[in-house]
Amino acid sequence: MLTGKAVTVTTGEVSALEVVPHPLAQRYRPFTEDEYAALVGDIAAYGVRVPVVLFEGMILDGVHRARAAAQLGVHCPTVELAAGVDPEAFVHSMNARRRHLQTGELALAAAASVTTARSGGGDQGAWDGERRTVADAAAWAGLGTTTVSEARTVLEDGCAELVDDVRSGAVSVKEAASRARVASRARIVGVERIADRVLSGDLSASRAAQLVAKVEDHEVGVDSEVKPHPAVYTEGVVPTFAALLGPGPLRVLDPFAGHGHIHELRELGDYETAAVEIQPGWAAAHPDTLCADSRELPFDADEFDVVATSPAYGNRLADFGFSGPPVDAALRRSYACSYGGPLVEGNAAAMPFGADYKAVHEQVYAEVVRVVRPGGVVLLNVKDFWGDCDHVGVAGWHLTHFVSCHGAEITFTVSVDSDGWTGADNSQWHLAGEWVFRLQLP
Repeated sequence: MLTGKAVTVTTGEVSALEVVPHPLAQRYRPFTEDEYAALVGDIAAYGVRVPVVLFEGMILDGVHRARAAAQLGVHCPTVELAAGVDPEAFVHSMNARRRHLQTGELALAAAASVTTARSGGGDQGAWDGERRTVADAAAWAGLGTTTVSEARTVLEDGCAELVDDVRSGAVSVKEAASRARVASRARIVGVERIADRVLSGDLSASRAAQLVAKVEDHEVGVDSEVKPHPAVYTEGVVPTFAALLGPGPLRVLDPFAGHGHIHELRELGDYETAAVEIQPGWAAAHPDTLCADSRELPFDADEFDVVATSPAYGNRLADFGFSGPPVDAALRRSYACSYGGPLVEGNAAAMPFGADYKAVHEQVYAEVVRVVRPGGVVLLNVKDFWGDCDHVGVAGWHLTHFVSCHGAEITFTVSVDSDGWTGADNSQWHLAGEWVFRLQLP
């Protein structure tokens, strides 16, 4: 409760260059455009009738009056806060009660006043007043401790837009805190896209939590070792992708990312790329690649315009497990030999073309169709091979599956030069060249 004189009258005047709000004043939302316009109109007609209150050389109360006066070029009287008056209690009284703040505004102001650290935080630097706990702030504001605690979460883990939505009442404190917590988890595992979407309200907190959990299950640590990959994109593939897509803007996903060379597409047009790789040592090769299982893509429906990828071909690169490098590992160059250890369960790179290989790709392609918008595009870089003196139609199987199961239309077929692995002992059987197919989804 305020007692005694709150202010001491001075003869000062605030100029446009001196409108510096005190940190305590900044805890409360600024006027809306309509509120400020009404204030400017009132001051133009009647002048500044209530003096601006100063504390520590800054404006404690009356920031908008000072700005309006400076804008209009009229006199703006100032007063200094009287000695012994609690500046925090004063500014709270002048704002919370006078403006009839909504719960969200009041909760954010109370949360900003907490000076005890959650884990080394707090805003002790804002004003050197008494220490205040969440319980103290809640009692001071007349709110529950849970509401103030959730408001702290919004301030610490949210974004400016979310804070503004809470202040305006567009989003409740509870809902904003849920979104902020999930966004914090998403940032920790490197899924900035999900963090941005949940904070903006484009993705619900519950759905975002599900997607983040999928990534957490396959999280690659920051110290993960990058492992060699035996089958990176052929040199002309990414430029071919760009030629088939046009300049953009487009959101592009590669669900079989390997070392993440799909991100090179960013240099060729207005493309936003995302990549998923199931094998940790390959996912670690690019900071923007997520380590996750593409049979459960960590993205929402209709999130991408394009999927551009090169699935494993099911050829001899996959024909060895790993119980130690074989004698001729340098010639055979299998995925497991290049990796230097076994591949994780569900990695199609470890599967020769057959029933298991097809099952994994069918599951991934169902997810591809889910996350690509209607009418979106799939670009497939695939290649056939010779096996036991027979031609194996890997490309044909992938195309047939998309056309018969997902109603895709093949709109372009482009050949890409590729000599294959000429050091292998069966190199004479390699089929030269690869294809890039453009498929249009219904």
